Amino acid sequence: GRFLDAVERAGLWAIVRPGPYICAEWENGGLPVWVTGRFGRRVRTRDAGYRAVVERWFRELLPQVVRRQVDRGGPVLLVQ
Repeated sequence: GRFLDAVERAGLWAIVRPGPYICAEWENGGLPVWVTGRFGRRVRTRDAGYRAVVERWFRELLPQVVRRQVDRGGPVLLVQ
């Protein structure tokens, strides 16, 4: 939330990539080591443990993004 608030104060717009896997250019696609180390090759699969971690991440993150969407007066133009 604080980053998106700073984006708004600066008069900028944001395209948010909430992940958990964001791109091949980042080590482990941006997944933290505690996830890749714990789940190994099961990341990005239907593994129940991995899905639970992802669901927890989304429950924490997405409400912060939704509150800051452009249609609610915030800087978030797109969620990719």
